[in-house]
Amino acid sequence: MRRISLAFALVLPACVAPTDPSGGDQVGSLTAEVRVCADGEIVEGIDVSKWQGHIDWDPVADTGIRFAFIRVNHGLAGVDEQFDANWSEARRVGILRGAYQYFQPNDDATAQAQLLLSLMGELQPDDMPPVLDVEEADGESAASIQQKIHQWSDVVEAAIGRKPIIYTAKYFWQDGVGAPADFVDQPLWVANYGVDCPLIADPWPRWDFWQYSSTGSIPGISGNVDRDHWNGSYAGLVDFAMGVDPTDPTDPTDPGPTDPGPTDPGPTDPGPTDPGPGNPDAIGGCSSGGGASAMPLLLAIGLLAWRRERRA
Repeated sequence: MRRISLAFALVLPACVAPTDPSGGDQVGSLTAEVRVCADGEIVEGIDVSKWQGHIDWDPVADTGIRFAFIRVNHGLAGVDEQFDANWSEARRVGILRGAYQYFQPNDDATAQAQLLLSLMGELQPDDMPPVLDVEEADGESAASIQQKIHQWSDVVEAAIGRKPIIYTAKYFWQDGVGAPADFVDQPLWVANYGVDCPLIADPWPRWDFWQYSSTGSIPGISGNVDRDHWNGSYAGLVDFAMGVDPTDPTDPTDPGPTDPGPTDPGPTDPGPTDPGPGNPDAIGGCSSGGGASAMPLLLAIGLLAWRRERRA
């Protein structure tokens, strides 16, 4: 019986969905934990806000940083006082730039989108599309957050003619937003720290950007800064900024500029009270370790052990 018990213990699920501490229903439906590595080459970048203070962008560019996401504001109330300086300086030193807005679901989504557009101004041909930083529920339901992301994205896309980027992480997108498939045609910037390859936010099949650390150290920036990867070559990043889909073989192939400097794999950011996009999945979560895919084999092992015990 001990051998039978051990055999069947082997087939227990490796991961279960989190439950409501009050004893109610599960807080979110369990979706597969899938880690997605880069397709091949990567490019180093950062994301910054007022929490980095005054930034000396010349040494930042000298370290091999090729792109930067720059915070415009936090909801409707908190305009980032460093945005204008960071926005112009990043361009001056030749770093590809993109603006991001920390999304407050309990604020009017259309008003937030319009504020972003007014502060960002007209994009230059090689600017990346703006980002909606989705990491806080503000007491809103998943259905409400989904609706407001649609509203925000529609306003921004109509203004710039391109799909905006979504920043989020696996478990917040699953439990806070409901893991909708509505936004898979928008580029994904995923957050997951301290791992070799990030957990993908379902149902995206791949990530375009990955915020891999919140504790990066870069010359020209005092204190910690978020670090990011682009999933592709520098030429592919330039194509992306120019509106060319680097994964679409029908797009014209322009070798573009080559990476002019070394890459620094250092770590990345958030900081106190929204120092930048945080990592919505920095705590908690569930690691399956591939348990679901191993279930058929483990069931077979358990059944074989049970049959042997009966023969004995």
